[in-house]
This record gives sequence, C-alpha cells and structure tokens, in this order.
Amino acid sequence: MIESTDDGKTQPSVGDVNCHLICTVCKGYLVDATTITECLHSFCRSCVVPHVAEFHQCPSCSVPLSTTKPFSQLRRDYTLQSIVYKMVPRLARNELDRRKQFRQERFAGASKMNNFVEDSKAEECYLQSFFAPNDPISINCEFGLRANLGKDDLSESGSQQQQHRRFFRCPADLPIGHLVKFLRNKFNVTDPATHKLEILYNGRPLAPEYKLSDVAYIFSWKEREPLRLWYRISPTIK
Repeated sequence: MIESTDDGKTQPSVGDVNCHLICTVCKGYLVDATTITECLHSFCRSCVVPHVAEFHQCPSCSVPLSTTKPFSQLRRDYTLQSIVYKMVPRLARNELDRRKQFRQERFAGASKMNNFVEDSKAEECYLQSFFAPNDPISINCEFGLRANLGKDDLSESGSQQQQHRRFFRCPADLPIGHLVKFLRNKFNVTDPATHKLEILYNGRPLAPEYKLSDVAYIFSWKEREPLRLWYRISPTIK
C-alpha cells in the first residue's frame, strides 16, 4: 500500500517492505540484525547464532557454513537494523526497555552490574537515536543572523546561555514546511512572492518535506540538547 503525504508525494508503508524486516526464524521484527556473508540472509542474532552453532548452515537456504569457524561468516548488519527501527515505530524504545529489565533481573548485584555500565550507556544512546512518528523532539529556532555558522561555532555557546534559550516540543514527523508556515504567519510574511523564508541546520537550508526525524537522522543529532535550528527571511529576488 502506498501512502500519500501532505505535499502530494507518495511513500511506501511498512506493509510494502515488511517481508524484508522480519526474521524468518522467530517471525518477529529483526533485533540485532545479523547477516550470513555466504548468502546474505539476515536474522535476529539471538536466532541465527544457536542455529548456526548446531547445524552449520543458513536457516533459510541451508547453504553450508564452516564447521570449524561458523561464526566467522556472521556479520552484524547495522544498516538493516537502522532501517527496521526507523520503519517500525517504538520498536527501538521497547527493545531498550526489555534490555534494561533483563539486566536488572539477571544482574541484581551492584558488582556485577558495574561490568555492563559502559555497554549499557552506548546501547541506550544508540537505541534512543530512533524516533517513532509521535515521539517528541525539542527544537530551538533562532533568527538567522548567525545562520551561516558551522557546527563547531554553534557548540561554543556557554551553558548559561543555553539554559535561557527557549525551545518547544514537536512530534518527530513534523515537516519543516509546517515550521516555515508557522514563522511566515508569525512575522506576517505569508506571500512567497515577496519574501523567502528558510530554515537551516548548521548553515544548511532544510527542504520543506524533511521531517524533524529526517533532520535528526541526516545530521546524527542526539537528544542531549534541543535540536538547534535557524531561520532567515529575505526579499524574494525577481
């Protein structure tokens, strides 16, 4: 099924690519996607490792694997896993909650938990970088007198200044075009024929069809602080 967006463009639904996101062993969505290099079939890591250890072959096509080092032909597929998390809302957050609960139940002792602190932080940071459509993203949008500053320049702002910076929370699937319309109405520059209004990130103009989640993915933004955007208004050149 093809879904239509607000601007008339079409995009595939999860159902169109669902067969590529499912592990054929457990019939669930891929978690810790792992690909067999011999045949390029992918599975959940917790599904494929026991199977390969016992049968030394692919669960789907039965291609034979090394009997001495079968795991050398398994590769974690971070690209595929990222696609799964981006296509299936809330899957990454649910997986993060399950892993936290597992660690609390399995490693109740503080001394045991200390061995997993660093791995847990890295894992949590990774899983929290995926957004469901309704997940809130905090954004800060400032007038573009400094819109051409690069990332290094923007990071030099003092912590006290950041504390007083205003921000608001929007759903992750909010298009940049909606922010443009909001700012046009706010500053009474609603006619594109007379004024051009752009929203930028790190000095780069953002396409109106980009969603906030797209910006986060493209620029590897993390939730440590609000997504900092800039806007600039200029007369339209005829």
